[in-house]
Amino acid sequence: MNEITNGLQALVARDFQFAHPRDADGGLVAVVGIRVHRGVFDIVQLFSEHEADAARIPGDEPDVLFPSK
Repeated sequence: MNEITNGLQALVARDFQFAHPRDADGGLVAVVGIRVHRGVFDIVQLFSEHEADAARIPGDEPDVLFPSK
């Protein structure tokens, strides 16, 4: 668990801000981090201890949830 905590603290140190979306029953769906950095959006989604994805989206993208670029 320490590795996970250290990783999240490293992302916070890099100016990521986090949201914690939940399902209808209140269960945690993911931990989502986002930051704006040098004209792009960096997005990290953590679904479990071993499952995650990340994306870098241009800052001029009109819809960061469904990017076309």
